[in-house]
Amino acid sequence: LVSRPTAAVPYPVLLAIGGILIGLIPGLRLPPIGPELILLAFVPGLVFEASLNLDLEELWRRAVPVGLLATVGVFVTVLLVGLLTHFALGLEWASAFLLGSIVAATDPIAVVTLLRQVGAPRGVEAILDGESLFNDGTGVAVFAAVLGTILTGHPSAGDAVVRFVFVTGIGAVLGAAAGAVAVALLRLVNEAELE
Repeated sequence: LVSRPTAAVPYPVLLAIGGILIGLIPGLRLPPIGPELILLAFVPGLVFEASLNLDLEELWRRAVPVGLLATVGVFVTVLLVGLLTHFALGLEWASAFLLGSIVAATDPIAVVTLLRQVGAPRGVEAILDGESLFNDGTGVAVFAAVLGTILTGHPSAGDAVVRFVFVTGIGAVLGAAAGAVAVALLRLVNEAELE
């Protein structure tokens, strides 16, 4: 609303000024930025924005390779990294698989940019975009499951599998509901910055 009458001042500058002014309010206690805030506030917004820019028709045509890469590919990466770090670095099994879940989610932004520059087929770009989007969810679910079983004090593969299924199921339901609400709100707005 402030940016409309001040078109000469770029929107990001107004956001920065607003953040500075909020930070200068005496006695205001802002929440600390920790992993919970990042996972619950920032990551969903980034994933939602990335999903809005997907070519859905091309993604549906490539659903099988995207699905395999975002599930089996993540599990194989977690397994390989877990095995390597257990045997090469001597980490305990649970810690090794936790490290595997951290590095399993890929981010092919540079690769997609390069593919666009060289004029690669849209199918290849759709596979990379879709896999990148969905493997984040799989990686976070595996991470939550492995971390949850570690925090019990008695890590086990069975417990991790149950936790993974629970996190995935609840995450899918909450994600679909939040996505539906966000899409409904976006239909009411006609400003790119606010979106």
